[in-house]
Amino acid sequence: MLPDTAAVRVLTCDPPLTEPAPLVQALDKLFAQFQREGRCTAWDIIVAVDGHAVVVAWDGPPTLSGCSHDKVNGVLNAFAPQALTSPPILVAGRLWMRGALKQAVAAGTVTAATPWWDVRADRLGAWRQQPQALEQGWLWPLVRPA
Repeated sequence: MLPDTAAVRVLTCDPPLTEPAPLVQALDKLFAQFQREGRCTAWDIIVAVDGHAVVVAWDGPPTLSGCSHDKVNGVLNAFAPQALTSPPILVAGRLWMRGALKQAVAAGTVTAATPWWDVRADRLGAWRQQPQALEQGWLWPLVRPA
């Protein structure tokens, strides 16, 4: 099990991944290569929120190189291209653009207590503390009614 200090990259997927095994296997193979090259010491690939999120976590150097992220993006493009183009906000187990979420809040479909996942998490510990109520995060002031 990776420590809470492990770095993460959270990717959203819309439509959600229904068959994540090929993506997870490809990322595992890539991170095994990264480990052999000394880019990381351990990793985990977590498919969460009913396939709407892929959490790539690694321990070792605090950041992967740009080249490493390019390789991750190549795997994503091959196995889950929607992870590179999906809406960035994950609320109530659904992905949103900010304008649509703001409308849902105004209509009462989404409330301050609705579960929210912060996909900007950069450490595994921050990801593990989710979901939280929408009102508890940085997003709420941007979408709440005036």
